Amino acid sequence: GLVGSEMCIRDSSIDIMFDEFSSFVSEEQGQKIDGIGEWMKNNNASIRIIAFSDNLTDKKADQELRKRRSEAIRKILIEKYHISPERISESTPEAMGYENKTGCNAMIVYIPENK
Repeated sequence: GLVGSEMCIRDSSIDIMFDEFSSFVSEEQGQKIDGIGEWMKNNNASIRIIAFSDNLTDKKADQELRKRRSEAIRKILIEKYHISPERISESTPEAMGYENKTGCNAMIVYIPENK
């Protein structure tokens, strides 16, 4: 596989897939997050997590799911890689101009270091 930094230079975002209505991080998806954790340990860049919510019609359930998905990703980065929470922001798909995808996923967007 690609080492973290190569992956990041090429892509400005990475998709993390979740099962429908779930915030469980599978081993395969966890490896993507591990790649980000490793990469973040070696630089000062930040990321933004944008969680999608399978277009649940119930707004409250929709927001809960997004929140749980963001938290699941954030938790791995903070607990496993000791990334400082200030480097991990969150945003809604709407605020970022994305459709709320129904592919059961979240997106991690890289924010390059301010040179």
